[in-house]
Amino acid sequence: MPRDRTQRDIEEKLSRFLKKSAGTAPRRTADLIATGIVSSFIMLEFIDWIEREFKVSVDIAALDPRTFNTIERIARHIRTWASK
Repeated sequence: MPRDRTQRDIEEKLSRFLKKSAGTAPRRTADLIATGIVSSFIMLEFIDWIEREFKVSVDIAALDPRTFNTIERIARHIRTWASK
């Protein structure tokens, strides 16, 4: 992933994916799981897409649903993974 991608750029891409897959574009701070926007099936699809789109590796076993539940937080994770 290019290093010059901003938090907002990543959030916009995540939002577009969710709009296409889940049928809604949630606010960046909406809890995707608690609101039912993302089901377990869509989450797996979402993680697969994140890995391909941003060229990062997501360790599913290490994910904490409390910190991987909003567009804002997921974008932060992506930026951290991309910087490694």
